[in-house]
Amino acid sequence: MAKPVEDPKELIKLKNVLGLELSIKDLLFGSKNLPFVLMTNIPNGIAETLVEKLGHLGEKIELKSVK
Repeated sequence: MAKPVEDPKELIKLKNVLGLELSIKDLLFGSKNLPFVLMTNIPNGIAETLVEKLGHLGEKIELKSVK
């Protein structure tokens, strides 16, 4: 995550669309302590598709490829 997300509805959407096992409390904490890694070891194509599904919320996420 590259920009803070503080709205509980947005955090729930983020959790559901990305299939995260983190609690809303952990997501809120991470959003306030950026940068915050949401997912690792997923193919770029899948990551891009998931971020697109987030709509405007996806603008707060930065994808990074690490090799």
